[in-house]
Amino acid sequence: MSETTSCTTNTTYSLNSIINQQQKKLEQENADISYSIFEMNQIMVRAIPTLSDLQETEKESINCIKPGYEELDEPNPTYTCRDDITNFELIDLVEKQAKRSLVYLFLPDTKCKTLLVENGRVEQQTEKMVQEGLLDSEGRLTKYQPLYERLGQYVTDYSVYHGMIYYLREEETSYMKSKKEMMQNTMGYKGILQPFQISNGENVVCQLGNDFVMKIVETREELIQVIDCMQETFTDFKSGPLTAEVMNNTYPLHSDEFSWICIKDLATNEIATTGQVFFGPRTCYGSNLCTKPKYRGKGFATVMMIAMLELAKTRKDKYEYIVIQASLDGLPIYDKLGYEYRFDFEIMELNPQANSDEQDDAAATTVSKL
Repeated sequence: MSETTSCTTNTTYSLNSIINQQQKKLEQENADISYSIFEMNQIMVRAIPTLSDLQETEKESINCIKPGYEELDEPNPTYTCRDDITNFELIDLVEKQAKRSLVYLFLPDTKCKTLLVENGRVEQQTEKMVQEGLLDSEGRLTKYQPLYERLGQYVTDYSVYHGMIYYLREEETSYMKSKKEMMQNTMGYKGILQPFQISNGENVVCQLGNDFVMKIVETREELIQVIDCMQETFTDFKSGPLTAEVMNNTYPLHSDEFSWICIKDLATNEIATTGQVFFGPRTCYGSNLCTKPKYRGKGFATVMMIAMLELAKTRKDKYEYIVIQASLDGLPIYDKLGYEYRFDFEIMELNPQANSDEQDDAAATTVSKL
């Protein structure tokens, strides 16, 4: 073999090796986006073992609500599975939970990308996914047809969400830098874990004008208000007395495995916007970002997105990235902040009242959970 041929062969081998390594890294990251829901379930059961029970197989997970707690508005049973699942072993348990309480299903498909995202611009390619057999004519993931057939009578809402990843150790985008500078210059922001005290004695991380503050949730009343914010945003249900009792007496206010951030209306003590970050053994996961309808249009969601990233970065020595599922509305901002879109999830809501004659119209048009 000539020297030139040997050099070419070695170069080709090196390129192939690099490509293989990149592909393995991509597959691992996508697996972590899906696995973050497994870890969220594990964390929630560790947090509230008296009312929640974990059921897992190698490829499925659901945190079940124990008998006697069916009227809980939050937390709800959450089911998820791995992308390569072929046999739904926990489907009987999912249906059993759906007969008793709200259940959310997070269903990933790493091959399905209904969007093209670049520089904050989003283009639909749903028809392409239909042609490739990944979506049916109704825009639903075809690989989960057995679940649709079995659980269809309980479904009150389904939506496509988008698995995304943000690298915590990479340089921030210019958009992210400009937003943080604005928070520092106009809101008194010094750092997500560097609060300052305002006139009423509260510890806050930034002040949004005269009427609103951002802070880490630190009281039981704030926690109950956070749940109210989530319920008003994600569903048409309000937190009932059982949920308030659980939040007061059972749900941990502080945990090394998760933190709540909120934007609070000082005039009413109402929570306008929430966000939560889970710190699992393997994944860092952002969830439950929502703003009550009457507070929208003030830029609170963008500030909360940044705060959640800032909180995740306090542990970037452990985590290389944070993962989320984003709605279509929020995706352009996430993209400008530096998130990378990977693949789609279908999120389904199952409701035991789905076939009830007494169910009102609002409950049938529930907004999907983040």
